[in-house]
Amino acid sequence: MSLFKISAMSYILVILQIFFSGYIVLTNFRYALNFPWYFLIIVSSIPGIAGMVQMKSKLRMLPEPASDAVLLQDGIYKFIRHPMYLSVLLTTLVITLLNINLFEVTAWLFLLITIIIKLNREESFLKEKFAEYTIYRNRTKALIPFII
Repeated sequence: MSLFKISAMSYILVILQIFFSGYIVLTNFRYALNFPWYFLIIVSSIPGIAGMVQMKSKLRMLPEPASDAVLLQDGIYKFIRHPMYLSVLLTTLVITLLNINLFEVTAWLFLLITIIIKLNREESFLKEKFAEYTIYRNRTKALIPFII
């Protein structure tokens, strides 16, 4: 049960994220089976896997936090606030680079926009739910440690 009413916009953002990332992966995955590409895909997945392991059963795709959500500030979350978004963007970027064309680049840019909108929605919900979120946000970068 979520503390926040889940809006249609949240569902739309999840569907768009799945659509664009799925398109990129499904249309290019055959190219990813060669070294060093599969190595880069594995490396780009590490932050997301670390985030999923740390979140355990609290994992969800919607930007609204669950009512029993806790604010994680250690582990991977000590360095970046959104490791799973980072992994989605990096992994799909690596896959996009395997077969650069207008459709792939456009899909990746739409995925980037979708994730930025979703990330900003999630941040506003987290700020509302957790009093200490603003302090955490000020000391921890959103996607790339020490940069962004």
